Amino acid sequence: MGWLLSKCLTSENSHIGKNTVIKEDSGKTYSWSDRSNMNPEDYIFANGNGTVMVKSPNTINGQQFLIQNCKGCYVFILDHAGAVSIDDCSECSIIIGACSGSVFVRDCHQCLVLASCQQFRTRDSVNLNIHLLCKTKPVVESSFQIGFGCLQLFYKELEGNSKVATRIELTCIRSRLNDYYFEYHKNN
Repeated sequence: MGWLLSKCLTSENSHIGKNTVIKEDSGKTYSWSDRSNMNPEDYIFANGNGTVMVKSPNTINGQQFLIQNCKGCYVFILDHAGAVSIDDCSECSIIIGACSGSVFVRDCHQCLVLASCQQFRTRDSVNLNIHLLCKTKPVVESSFQIGFGCLQLFYKELEGNSKVATRIELTCIRSRLNDYYFEYHKNN
């Protein structure tokens, strides 16, 4: 806008009147300007009970995804996601193929989570078995009986989804994690 205004005020554009309106190029389209074809329910698995839930490749396409209030479910996210939140789940097995952002696990218990992500966080959870391929150290807050291992996962589109998720090379981390509950109680 500043460049446009200063360009109009130069002597070569002196023919432009004081009340002339100059329109900017409207040919550009942005992801937030065309959401008419997006249904929010396509990005949520909720209230499952003993079911198998699958998101196939090319169904999430980098959007955020929410898994909530599931019990005894098998959840497969086989597409790249921007971020994944897992809330209030119990006795579930959750597989997340490629996430370019964070995987948040909150208020869950007795779950198995396999994830390839940029960041992993858990809060207020109990008895989780986590297998990760993660860029940063996992963060554990107010959670107990959490086991970590390296991710061993393969499906046909995993490599392609990982490239689309634009992640740099990740490392398997088992011994490096941030346990804020342990650090707080150790010092007090």
